[in-house]
Amino acid sequence: MPQIIHNPRRSRRRHPAQASALLRDEALLQTHREALARRSRWNTLWQECYENALPHHESSGRSGIGSAADAPYDGTAAHAAALLAASLLGEIAPPNARWCGIEPAADLSDSERLALAAPLEQTERILSEHLAQSNFSVELHQALLDLVVGGTGCLLAEVSGRGARSALLFQAVPLSELALAPSESGDIGTVFRRRRLSLENFKARFPAAAPAVLVEAKATEGLKPHNDTATTPRIAFSEAVRSDGCGGWQYSAFIDDAPEATCISGAEGTILHRATLAARPFIVFRWVRAPGELWGRSPVMQALPEIRTANRLVEFSLRKAAFASLGVFQLDDDGVLDPTSVHLEPGTILPRAPGSRGLTPLDLSPRGEDNQLVLEELRSRIRATLLADRLAPAPRGSGRTATEVLSDASDNARILGAHYGRLASELVTPLALRVLHLLASQNLLPPPFVSDHLAGGKLPQGVVFRHRAPLAQLQLQRDSANFFLFLERLIGLGTPATETVDLHRAVRYGAQMLGVPETLLKPPPELLSEAKAELSPELNAELNRGLSPELDSERLADAESVSPATSQ
Repeated sequence: MPQIIHNPRRSRRRHPAQASALLRDEALLQTHREALARRSRWNTLWQECYENALPHHESSGRSGIGSAADAPYDGTAAHAAALLAASLLGEIAPPNARWCGIEPAADLSDSERLALAAPLEQTERILSEHLAQSNFSVELHQALLDLVVGGTGCLLAEVSGRGARSALLFQAVPLSELALAPSESGDIGTVFRRRRLSLENFKARFPAAAPAVLVEAKATEGLKPHNDTATTPRIAFSEAVRSDGCGGWQYSAFIDDAPEATCISGAEGTILHRATLAARPFIVFRWVRAPGELWGRSPVMQALPEIRTANRLVEFSLRKAAFASLGVFQLDDDGVLDPTSVHLEPGTILPRAPGSRGLTPLDLSPRGEDNQLVLEELRSRIRATLLADRLAPAPRGSGRTATEVLSDASDNARILGAHYGRLASELVTPLALRVLHLLASQNLLPPPFVSDHLAGGKLPQGVVFRHRAPLAQLQLQRDSANFFLFLERLIGLGTPATETVDLHRAVRYGAQMLGVPETLLKPPPELLSEAKAELSPELNAELNRGLSPELDSERLADAESVSPATSQ
């Protein structure tokens, strides 16, 4: 009877002859085929985008994205795409900054907010330290490059190995390895990823499934290498993460049937490993999405007409300059010169009727003033579409006033509002919840943060998440400016006017706007004695709740064993 391998660490090793029967999931294989067919419609467009904005991409030989063609003649798109990815990193998740804020909910009383201030401040500090010591900024920047060029980015967040400086490990999954299948609601339901492992790593990762797979491979064609020049055979397989319908996620590793990925003849659909995950490890986010589409559209796609035209204009200008420098000549055709062998290149000699003027150069003086004007206009439109001029730092000595800076920030918020809203819902919030879940699963966070709450994508009761990145703070800066202007004018009215305001609440409200930690503010004396007495039963239960060591170690072992990207 077919057997499902639930956990390779707990499965006993069997003789290869006894391990030949493995489960084959035809439904999962069919979903994967449909996802690859949907993805194939975008390959040509992605290839052109990568050739123009990210030339010589390493995924050129794997899945049809990018190519080894020569770099484009005009580098405006490549420079603007790199600048946009770097600017998005600084605007959404600045390195070494507390861009992920955790605050008490607005409906809590002052005593409840006071009781939660210390654990929330400690949680923020722990989260920031682990993010700063991990490879988060490097991998997120690479994922943002895929977002800007291809329209879709993917970041994998998991637990790091023992002995690492940080408990978190991130990996930017290339667009060439992804395939997406829709859910019933039309959003992303299943995330597929193609992977290739060496023979040794494959045996270490799937010890229970490897004997049967290798026996089948030996009985058929044997292991097929990734390419003809490979010296070490690599086994190709796919990973799938899909919802189980009960709030959890199901992870499956299987042999797919793609021509360039199949390494074992007749093993398509074989399940190598299955496990249940508490949260989805893949965070997929898109730049903009048209109705009815699953994959995202990028700003490079929007600027492709201008990019094509600019490349052709620069190519023609360079060829014309080469002709003008080396010249093209005419010579009498005496029968020895073969006209069919003439190619129009700089320095070419063109035949003509005998008895004419002999060897004479053609007039190819460049007159490209009009082309230069068109090229400058195209470049400015490319930079505007990729927000290069909008997000670029101001040149030194510009002498901009504070009003001009605020005006530019307001324009950026208006232009990036729709894109930021999508990134906030698909990248920032899921990323923060995923990271908190990984830290809580290792008992690195204080109560009330436990992995049971965070596994379902929800924060504990009375706790809210606030994005504190520069792009998210623009509206808050305007609100704080209006608030302090109100206080300034209120003080100007004299003592009777200031007595109408609760000074303590006003100070705390202003400190909250400016991001001052709650623990730095001195609470009123009456709250110090009533802080614990007035806590609601739910918050008391959350603060006093702890996990037993047995459950903690079991969760940590599960988190390590089912991690879909851990490479042995």
